[in-house]
Amino acid sequence: MLVLPRVLDSVPDRPVMLAGDLALPAALAAIAAVLAAFGTDVSWPLLLALWTVPGAANALVLTPSARLLRRASTEETRPAVFAAQFSLSHACFLLTYPIAGTLGARLGLATTAGILAAIGAIAFLAATALWKEPRAVQNA
Repeated sequence: MLVLPRVLDSVPDRPVMLAGDLALPAALAAIAAVLAAFGTDVSWPLLLALWTVPGAANALVLTPSARLLRRASTEETRPAVFAAQFSLSHACFLLTYPIAGTLGARLGLATTAGILAAIGAIAFLAATALWKEPRAVQNA
C-alpha cells in the first residue's frame, strides 16, 4: 500500500476507507471458507496470500484516518482528538482480541473467522449509515 498516499491525492478519504472496511469482512469470509474447506491442511503460501488482503484493507482504513482527525480538529484540540481516537481504537481491541482468542479456542478458526467477518460487516454497515457523503456546496 505504498501508493496509497498518492491515491489519496486524487480520491477522497471516504470511498477509500469504506472500500477497506468492505474488503476486511470479505477477506475474513474468504479465509473462513478456505479454513472450513481445508482445515489444518491449508498450505502456508495460500494462507499468506489470503492474509495480505486484510492487511491491505487495514491500510485503506487506517492511512486516511490521521488526515480526517487533523481536518476535524484545531491546533488546540488536536492532541485530545488523537488521544480519543487512540483510546477508542484500543477499547475495540480490548473487546475483539478476547473474542477472537476465546472463540478460536472453542469453536475453531474457520467459525471464528466467519463470526469476525460478520462483526466486520456490521461495522461496515454502521460506517456507511453514520458517515454520510458530504453534501455539495450549492452556489446561489
